Amino acid sequence: MGIWTHGQRLIMQMERKGHGGKTVTVLGGFSDAALLSSLAAQIRQAMGCGVKVDADRIVILGDLRKRLSTWLLQHGATLR
Repeated sequence: MGIWTHGQRLIMQMERKGHGGKTVTVLGGFSDAALLSSLAAQIRQAMGCGVKVDADRIVILGDLRKRLSTWLLQHGATLR
């Protein structure tokens, strides 16, 4: 994938408040906001769910923390 900065750690958490009662997984901690849309498209295709870019973070519909963390680690990310 080649988008991870050395030493960069991503933050993944589940949220419900502010999303109309829907559970979402939020991925943040990116050093380069310009790459968010391409990463969101890759996550959308890999997870098969709705994904949107919200400011400097990616919001994924549903609680996909386990699947997403596995996918991110396989692609060289470091999670906090």
